[in-house]
Amino acid sequence: MEFNLRAYIKKGLLLAIGNKPEYEIRLISGEWLSKGVLIESDLAEIEEAINKKNEEVSI
Repeated sequence: MEFNLRAYIKKGLLLAIGNKPEYEIRLISGEWLSKGVLIESDLAEIEEAINKKNEEVSI
């Protein structure tokens, strides 16, 4: 099995939601985007997960 850095980083960021401050996840994901590891659709997926977590917290 080949190691996939993009999947590894994205999974780590998704798992961090709810455990790390939201701003930190956003900053880190932006850094990985600028390095070319993540793509915009990955950030959209992370954003969706953040929004979902925020909705659960506000209920």
